Amino acid sequence: MTQNFIKEIKNEDKIYTIIEIIVSIFAVFSNSLVISAFFIERNLKTRIHKFILSLSIIDLIAGIIAIPAATFFDDELFKGRLICLSIISTYIILVTISKWIVVAIAVNCFWAIVYPLHYFAYNEKVPVKVPIGLSCIIGLIIGILPVAGWNRKDSDECKFFSIISQTYIYFYYSTASLIPSAILIILYGLVIYEIHKSKSRRTNRNSDDTTIIRVNSNSSSEISAISKLMSVVLIFIICWTPINFINLAKTVSPSFEVYRPMQQTSVIIAHIGLSMNPILYSYRLKEIRNAIIKIFSKRQN
Repeated sequence: MTQNFIKEIKNEDKIYTIIEIIVSIFAVFSNSLVISAFFIERNLKTRIHKFILSLSIIDLIAGIIAIPAATFFDDELFKGRLICLSIISTYIILVTISKWIVVAIAVNCFWAIVYPLHYFAYNEKVPVKVPIGLSCIIGLIIGILPVAGWNRKDSDECKFFSIISQTYIYFYYSTASLIPSAILIILYGLVIYEIHKSKSRRTNRNSDDTTIIRVNSNSSSEISAISKLMSVVLIFIICWTPINFINLAKTVSPSFEVYRPMQQTSVIIAHIGLSMNPILYSYRLKEIRNAIIKIFSKRQN
């Protein structure tokens, strides 16, 4: 039965498979490390901490399931239409949730920087579970559609572009890649503009007291938040642009051919970005960084 279920991996794809396994292991390790930090430091209860914990949990599951799944359907290891569609849907769900949580974090940073008084007055009225829940709902709705019927009925080949409907691919890359990317870029631009505007206000002696208080009280948080947001935008764009470009080119022109190692490399880069999210945030936040250091210190002792 095993031989009927999976096919032998081609020799030329072994390197890709090995690298994907390494990336998957790194994703599991890095996200487990960040999650462990929250058990070490019970005081990690701020809004941004809760976002990072949620992102780490999703990316941990992605490292266990989604990244290996991408290797499976890329190498056509699985036979069976329902199995193939289930694997692809699982991958889409996890990756989409992760992307939209990153967007939620960026929105939170934007809110805190551009509207600090409003943020500190009302952020507790919008608990973290609301944007996290919305991200999960978006991911589930987008990801469940292929297995629910939005697929190509004339193909049983377990490849993304062979079994998934072209109209769904348009929908998927719009809602799970292009829109999140556009939101992050717009937010980044608005935050940069706000920072420069705040600096000019700071040098203006005629500014009103409210503005001065706003700038002074939030200067350090602005620098920290813009650093996080800049890192998110850069990592997101750098890691996901290659695969997005290839997939969109294939969608627009089905005859578009990509050198297989190039496509596999773009997938690996995207998955590396997926595994780096929590580590990137944790490096920027001293509390989580210190908690991770404690974990290694305890092991050495």
